[in-house]
Amino acid sequence: MNVNIGVDIGGRNARMCLKGRGLVMDQPSAWALRGGGEVLGDEAFALLGREPRGLQVVFPLAGGAVAHEEALFGWLGHLVRRAASVGLTHRPRLLIARAPSMPPTQMKRLVAMALDAGALSCALVRSDMCAALGAGLGIAAPRGNLVIDVGASFVAAALIVLNTVVASDSLPLGMAGVDEAIVRMLSSRYALHVGPRTAEEVKMSLASAARGAELVEQVAGLDGESGFPRTVQVAIADVVQVVEPLLEPIVQLAERMMRLAGHEMMIDLMDGGIALTGGGAQVYGLDRMIAERTGVPCRVADAPALATARGLAVILDHPDEYDRLGEAHQTILEKRLPGARR
Repeated sequence: MNVNIGVDIGGRNARMCLKGRGLVMDQPSAWALRGGGEVLGDEAFALLGREPRGLQVVFPLAGGAVAHEEALFGWLGHLVRRAASVGLTHRPRLLIARAPSMPPTQMKRLVAMALDAGALSCALVRSDMCAALGAGLGIAAPRGNLVIDVGASFVAAALIVLNTVVASDSLPLGMAGVDEAIVRMLSSRYALHVGPRTAEEVKMSLASAARGAELVEQVAGLDGESGFPRTVQVAIADVVQVVEPLLEPIVQLAERMMRLAGHEMMIDLMDGGIALTGGGAQVYGLDRMIAERTGVPCRVADAPALATARGLAVILDHPDEYDRLGEAHQTILEKRLPGARR
């Protein structure tokens, strides 16, 4: 693959890698229009829950599929311009991580949008393969590897041998559902109204604590009756009660993948374990729950939220070794020629 930019636009974050430089951008993938212009990343995310009338903050992808084409096109154009601003001398040749469950029609549309946004060429690669690489799994070896990528809007699992996905499965849900459940719990149990950003902070601080810990945290929001600001102490037990049932489908996904592994790969996994990636991998006790239910060691990758981006960087720097991972490749010339391949 002749590519020099890796792009990971996820359900909540957008990341970009450059060949030879690694990760150069990591921002929320929020997008909005204000005053006739685009608002992206940190600035747009800061408006979430604070949107003035006539402005809506959206995310381009959800559930492993395109949720908002205008936002996706806006992000692709921004990333192409950003690549030029950091000193890339040639027109960008993109490698985009796509959800394994993305429909073929959307894959084709995504490539066309990247070319329209200014890319010289574009290829796609499965995000679960990138996540496995970023987690340090030896996916090119003749042994079984299992990665479970827990994102904001979808969860993907893949058994990989010799750079090939031999079995995969996914869930059209992710950790954004946990945030929504925490918002509802705080409203019903504490009469406290909070926004999605506060809910995410509660999830990461309380839900990651050890089971049984006597832990509370000060959470600020609006009083459900007066509408004025109020701070309450939220107990870990209340958050755990909300989080654990929402993790059950992910544990069941891990169990299904183990049944698909077969005897020889099962032995490989007993030795190498299951790798958890994605921002949701850090949520309360998920690795322990999977290990207990499958009987196979389970580890959270280092900086799991960055695993897909790190995997993209590996592919950019070793294109010959991972050439077969690229798919749906198209150049701007092919797109403009009559009857060109789509």
